[in-house]
Amino acid sequence: MDFAGATAGGVDHAAREPGGAASEQGKNCEAPRQLALNRRQAPPNACDDGHWIEEILADGQILELEDGSLWKVNPTDTPISSVWLPVSDVFVCEDKIMNIDERETVQVERIR
Repeated sequence: MDFAGATAGGVDHAAREPGGAASEQGKNCEAPRQLALNRRQAPPNACDDGHWIEEILADGQILELEDGSLWKVNPTDTPISSVWLPVSDVFVCEDKIMNIDERETVQVERIR
């Protein structure tokens, strides 16, 4: 593989310099891709990613995901889940659902 602007140690010093030849290239390529990866990867500990909210029912008391599963939200967390939006990407981790878009977590119990 050939990477323009690569140097020993993997550091492209031109990208750090104002007006450097690779400064725009470094900004536009790696940062958005890395952010997308960080945003979409489930945390370790057997969390299930790739889910999204299909519908929010009963003022945030019940969450239905795209796979048809239903989750009862802990009453202390319904003020959080009640303002979430359908189609928000989520991770499911045993007794928690984490809204990736809002960076919030609620305690849940699967009911279907």
